[in-house]
Amino acid sequence: MDRENEISRIKKELRGELIRQRQQLEEAYCRGADRRIAQAVRELSQYRRAGLIFAYVSVGREVDTRDIISRALRDGKRVAVPRCGKEAGRMEAVEIRSLKDLRPGRFGIPEPQGECAPVEPEEVSFCIVPCLSADPESGARLGYGGGYYDRYLARVRAFKAALCREEALRLHLPRDAHDLPMDAVITENHVILYETQG
Repeated sequence: MDRENEISRIKKELRGELIRQRQQLEEAYCRGADRRIAQAVRELSQYRRAGLIFAYVSVGREVDTRDIISRALRDGKRVAVPRCGKEAGRMEAVEIRSLKDLRPGRFGIPEPQGECAPVEPEEVSFCIVPCLSADPESGARLGYGGGYYDRYLARVRAFKAALCREEALRLHLPRDAHDLPMDAVITENHVILYETQG
């Protein structure tokens, strides 16, 4: 238990540091990096083959996903985005037809509203996952600490890609047993693939 507490403490401190650093990044760098990340996503064969994309909806200084979502919809792909459930730490993937289907949810994050319907985890073929940092060697990601994505991603067999600007990459990120490695980490300069799928 002591080791788990120590990992939690290190993660919490690192999250604070990374959020502060992200806030200090220049807008021009973020816009340019995010455009290149979006292009790299679209060029992945796993993305091109995917029928249903599950993508986070970016807020604040996160790597922007709105262009990825809009382009996927224009290209005829099905797109689902997260909606937090009433149960703490749980979310579901809900299909949208347009970014206009989104309204601020419980945490101020845009979520599907109205007639948007959930999709089953097995329908998802490509996941676009947020992170504060990613480890380029192992494919580990550091999320925000709520456990929403680790719980959801444990239920899907889809290809999982974390979007991370180069400035946020960190070697040897602390990991818990429940932290799922990614199949890819995508930055503005590199697409790093890992052999995580059986």
